[in-house]
Amino acid sequence: MLLAILLSSPVAAIFIIMVDILMVERDPYEGELDFWGEVYFLSTFSIPVYIILGIPVTLIIDALNSNTKVPFGFKSYLIQLLLYTLSAIAVNLLVPSYSRNVVSFITFSIPVYTYFHVLFYLRKRKAVKFLRI
Repeated sequence: MLLAILLSSPVAAIFIIMVDILMVERDPYEGELDFWGEVYFLSTFSIPVYIILGIPVTLIIDALNSNTKVPFGFKSYLIQLLLYTLSAIAVNLLVPSYSRNVVSFITFSIPVYTYFHVLFYLRKRKAVKFLRI
């Protein structure tokens, strides 16, 4: 989980900044930080959030998903995707916001989906290596 957090944090930051540039139509060169400075800033501050929220949510989802017979099959993927989507919605609703719109939901969903897919890939890769031995 920690490796997934460390990998997800900068990737999610890049996606968030790109969405911010595309949807809010802001100049990527305007402001105090450059693009990579923003990536570093967001990554640094998102790691504690991933640890505080991501690990418990992952443990809960793993417990709920333990009933599936194939841990990396399509059915398991869809169940986990649904559960992580519900967690993204919950985070979006729990965080105080002055406006609830598509951009705010996308901003809260990107880290969740990035973490989920990196974690899923790492677990699948580990399982494949284990089966080859």
